[in-house]
Amino acid sequence: MKLLVLLLCAATAQAAIVDVYSGLPGNAGTGGSPLDFSGDTLAGSFFSADINFGSGSTNWDPLGLTSNYGADIHATIQVSAAGNYTFNTSSDDGSLLFIDGQLVVNNNFNQGVTERQGSINLSAGTHALEIQYFQGGGGNALISTLPAGVSYVYEVPTLEMDIYQDPSSLTCCSPSAGLIPAGATLVGNIPTDTVNFGLPNSDWMPFGLTQQFSAEMRGYFDVATSGSYTFNTGSDDGSYLFIDGQLVVNNAFYQGYTVRQGTVSLSAGQHLFDLQYFQGGGGAALTMGVPAGVTMAPLPEPATGTALAIVFCLAALVRVLWRRRFDRRGIASAQEPKNTEQIARVTW
Repeated sequence: MKLLVLLLCAATAQAAIVDVYSGLPGNAGTGGSPLDFSGDTLAGSFFSADINFGSGSTNWDPLGLTSNYGADIHATIQVSAAGNYTFNTSSDDGSLLFIDGQLVVNNNFNQGVTERQGSINLSAGTHALEIQYFQGGGGNALISTLPAGVSYVYEVPTLEMDIYQDPSSLTCCSPSAGLIPAGATLVGNIPTDTVNFGLPNSDWMPFGLTQQFSAEMRGYFDVATSGSYTFNTGSDDGSYLFIDGQLVVNNAFYQGYTVRQGTVSLSAGQHLFDLQYFQGGGGAALTMGVPAGVTMAPLPEPATGTALAIVFCLAALVRVLWRRRFDRRGIASAQEPKNTEQIARVTW
């Protein structure tokens, strides 16, 4: 029981979110082309403290899959000082490593365990890391280590970017209709604390998508003091930013990367925002600028997922402590108070 408590508590403070897909992703083994998971089935997701899955004679069989599957892994890394950093992946079969949407390591080949490297100049601070992986048949492994001066941010990011595969080209554009077309299919979610995808080369490829996709992030802006605030979005192709249902930034055009801004008067407190994006073809990028005095916060969540794990964690810990207390006094565990049983009763 104590081990279960520790495992559940640890699950709330992991580095990477691993989405596992049944089916061989598009572009598997083709070299530098990003993997396309849009035609595959999401088998499940889990948290991991690092990227070290299978090595030597140990195969990586996530969720029981042994062949023809893929994985898309997202994490946030912390860079201690600006400079040039070399990253790596070792994989059987193939893998690609992206930072802030830019391809750094191309290891996308049908192969036994093979290590390849790539270098990139990074500023100090946090950056989004993505590793794509596929397994055809035979052995399977994926390992990636961080260079000195770079570490994982061990927390679950508070906001999510929802990524959709669009059924056809968007007829651009109407604020009342929004940028997520009817019939769009949710491909997955990217946990993130910032909106900075695809710069400097407009090469954002979430889940391997390169065209006809859209994205949406919803949350709150926390405003410190009442006043007039200017927000911006940069996008290739188009984007909208709504605040409290009002269109503040209209940047919804077929275009190369372009920044536009809008100003709105906001009272102190929380204001609902909705950032929408669409990509037609060619380059893809999305950024959002938030003014000083404004921070982002997630929407309230129901007691599921991470929040539920925390509740279960605390309830189970209470239960363990009660048992230890009564066991030391020689009283049977059946006599523990009923309220601890009620606390620990959770519907999953």
